[in-house]
Amino acid sequence: LLFISILAAAGSGYRNNVAAVGVIYIIGTAYRGGFISVLLSCVAGVFCIGLLAIINVASPLPSNVQRALSPFPGTWDKREVEAGEQSTEWRVEMWKEALFTDYWIHNKILGDGLGFTRQEMQLMQAMQEGGRGMDSMGSGMTQQQEAMMITGGYHSGPVQCVRIIGYVGLLTVLLAMIRMAVHAHRQILRCRGTEWYSLALFTSIPIIALPVMYTLFFGDFTRDVSAVFFSYGILRLLEKNLPLPAYVKQRYVPYILQRTTLASKQDQPG
Repeated sequence: LLFISILAAAGSGYRNNVAAVGVIYIIGTAYRGGFISVLLSCVAGVFCIGLLAIINVASPLPSNVQRALSPFPGTWDKREVEAGEQSTEWRVEMWKEALFTDYWIHNKILGDGLGFTRQEMQLMQAMQEGGRGMDSMGSGMTQQQEAMMITGGYHSGPVQCVRIIGYVGLLTVLLAMIRMAVHAHRQILRCRGTEWYSLALFTSIPIIALPVMYTLFFGDFTRDVSAVFFSYGILRLLEKNLPLPAYVKQRYVPYILQRTTLASKQDQPG
């Protein structure tokens, strides 16, 4: 099953899908079996990738599969590996241009909001007519990169968030995601050992993975912020409607107090 799922994710051609499968598996395995199971699953994942690398020698895998697996060591086509590296450099160049200059994002504290300025609209129209734009800074970016910068398609959730609602909004969004992940973790602990455990895992694991996927991999502001509100609704449904006791945070009790409490109970008559 692990081999088939990795192959299916690689078949999409996107490295982010392979990463998402890995993150989901690690989180789910950690709840199901603990550290030892995570370690064994990582070994199994390495074995699966190694098996694909061996298969690639005998019968080359499709280019989209090799490109998705290019971050891992293997026998992948050099052109696919270089294409993946160039894609990463292409994105990083846009991120630097957006965050370290004032040309594309004017108010980095509170953001520029949605939509376009008149200058950006004129630049987009000039590009559609075949020109390089009216006021291009000559930063060396391609026309496709400039078009992505105007529309806010940075291929990065945090950078796109800074453009729309600024660093203040980014901090708020990250805190909300982390808080949601904490509540999702508590719901899993609350349902452990009950018939609702699978439901808690199914609904809560994506919420726990959301901060990681949003910051480290391909995030999208509109999609992931919507996921925050949707996740809030799901967690409230679990908290209010499952026929289980409310989650109570367990506190550490020193050993001497535990012994004292037990002794006092034994001394009580009856």
